[in-house]
Order: sequence, then C-alpha cells, then structure tokens
Amino acid sequence: MGNLESVLTGVPYDVVLAQPRHGKAVTDVSGEVEHVVVAVTDTLRDALAAASHDTLYDAAVRLAATEELAGFEPAGIADFLHRLAALARRADGWHLYCYWSL
Repeated sequence: MGNLESVLTGVPYDVVLAQPRHGKAVTDVSGEVEHVVVAVTDTLRDALAAASHDTLYDAAVRLAATEELAGFEPAGIADFLHRLAALARRADGWHLYCYWSL
C-alpha cells in the first residue's frame, strides 16, 4: 500500500511510511496471527477515489515493476486497483481498512 500511495500521490515512500495510520494494525498482532486488519491512510483513500482509469492503469504498470509485485501482470493489478478505487469512492470520507490473510 505504501508504494501505491507513493505512486498515486507523488509523496516519497519514506514519508508515506511515516504516516501514523499507514499499515497500523487494528487487530491484535501479538503472537502468531493468520489474519490482520490494517488501516489505510486517508491520503491513499482520497487518491484512489480521485484517480482516473488511466491513472490507475499507469500506477499498475509502475507497481508491476516493483520487487513486491514482480511477476504480476499490470492488467491484474489494474483490476484490483479499480475495485479498490470504487470502494474508496463509496467510503465518502470514512476511514478504510485492509484485511490481510497470511
């Protein structure tokens, strides 16, 4: 999510990581966990909500070139980003959270 926010907003990655809500776990992560819910920054929510189709595809291409998503096709990443952007648009200012199953 940090790379995505950096790509969409132009904010340096290290600045994104320093945001208090970035990736903050809102579920208990003490010990071994299989599932976790983390906060999505409002900045990312707003950038996703405002992003055009082309902006999201361009972001997908850039993300596909990162180490974390190496081997993934930009089209698949773009599909995910479009779905995430639709959710961000429906959030209407509410906070977003991401559920991870490890």
